[in-house]
Formats: sequence, C-alpha cells, structure tokens
Amino acid sequence: MDIRLKRKKEFKFWLDTYYDSIDQNKFSVINDADTILNETYWFIAETFVRPRIQDLSIDDEQRNINRFKIISATEFSVISVLPFIEKSSTESDESSDFFDENEEVRTINAKFAWFIAISIMNSWHIDNSKQSNQNHYSKDNIKTIANYKDINNEKGLTIQEEHINWLTYFNRSGSFPIFSNSQFWRMFEYCLNIDKS
Repeated sequence: MDIRLKRKKEFKFWLDTYYDSIDQNKFSVINDADTILNETYWFIAETFVRPRIQDLSIDDEQRNINRFKIISATEFSVISVLPFIEKSSTESDESSDFFDENEEVRTINAKFAWFIAISIMNSWHIDNSKQSNQNHYSKDNIKTIANYKDINNEKGLTIQEEHINWLTYFNRSGSFPIFSNSQFWRMFEYCLNIDKS
C-alpha cells in the first residue's frame, strides 16, 4: 500500500477512535479532516524534515524519517489543522483564525495530538522497521511515565499535562520545532524502556 494512503487511513482511524472518546455534543470534526491532516503531514515531512536528515549518501526520497520525527511532524500537523471544532461554530469559523483564541478547541486538539503520538509509539516495532497492531508498551508503563511530575515544575504538571499545555498554547504562526520535539519523544520512549526492565 502506498505510504501516503496508509497514513491517511491512519489519520481516519485516529480521528474516529478519538472522536468516540470526547463529548460529541460539544465537538465535531472538520470536513475531510483525514485528507487535510495527511496533506499537512506530508508537507511538513517533505519540506522541513526529510531535507535535513544528514545521510547525504542517498537521495532525498530514500531518506527515512524515524518514528520520533514522524510523531513530532504528526503532532504539528494536528496543531496546524485543529481538526476538532466546537459544534456551535459555523462553516465560516472553520476556515478562519477563530480557533486560535479558543482554548477549549486548542486543548482538545492538543490532547488528540498526544493520543496519536502514543498510538504511533506504541505500535512501532522497536527495530524502527515498521508499525504493527501489537502494543509494545503496557498502558501502566505509559501512564507511569506520562504521570511523572518534575519536582522543579512550578505548576505541578505531569509530563503529559505539560506537553499538552505546550501544544495548546503553541504559536501556530511560528516555525515548528520538529527536531527538538522529536527528542522529547525519544526520551519518553527511553524512559518506557527503563521502566520495562
């Protein structure tokens, strides 16, 4: 299957699964969200990630993007698109900057980005070769790491809360720190592996 079509199907699955877990009386999904997310993801991946991968011995199209950069680019795709909107909004609201000021909409989308990130991480073969339907980490392991509180964190937020908060208030008009965010996910997985052993 074509990788772009596969990713679009994954976005559709993630949208449907997450939508089932939220208040459907309050939120809906924008039209063609899976297509828009997929196009945004591939734009970010091909424009900002793949050209910066340092293996110059192979051409651009052959340079693989590792799972941490995939997770990061996917999170920023969600934050760019904001696929979940309030049901009370109109079609004209959907195409405006209306949601930039709506904390609740930004938060539900930041939580969706986290949901996808954990889904990708949990389904990836450890040798980085491909995804599978098998979960590699228990929910308890993920919860332990996600709920860790840094004693120096003034707000007392867990790692998950802090990351979702960061995504919620991220300035969408700026550049996306894809590589540094991918290191967050690399360290998150590292902690999962330590917790596993």
